[in-house]
Amino acid sequence: MSRAHLLPNPPAKPRINNYRPDPIDCPWLVNQAPPTTKVIADAAHRGEAAALAIMHEAGERFGEMLAILVDLFNPERIVLGGFYPHCRSLLDPTLHAALAREALPNPLRRCEILPSALGDTIGSHGAIATALHAASAGNVP
Repeated sequence: MSRAHLLPNPPAKPRINNYRPDPIDCPWLVNQAPPTTKVIADAAHRGEAAALAIMHEAGERFGEMLAILVDLFNPERIVLGGFYPHCRSLLDPTLHAALAREALPNPLRRCEILPSALGDTIGSHGAIATALHAASAGNVP
């Protein structure tokens, strides 16, 4: 099992950060500065290679980050909100591969990864809950 995230200087992995797609091959990039997750996901669902590469990389990094959380906190469940429920089919293959490669087996076996039922409105719900909590504690300016 790879424990690359524990090494002081992990080996560099190829990145797509410097990738500059041709607008003819990626029409979803035209007039989008920067493109939104929805735009990239829609393009990936249509099978566009550059968008699929971005989602592949995002799933890989997301899985590596979740592996650290699983190793540190040993959670029973991780609920992922935001745009994840819409991108789940695109992210899950590399996300779960990275989790299997990077996380400790026993904590990962006990951890369930689920999409939020609130979807992309979860941020709004969190903001409202924070404001209500502050108001009930008398911390409103």
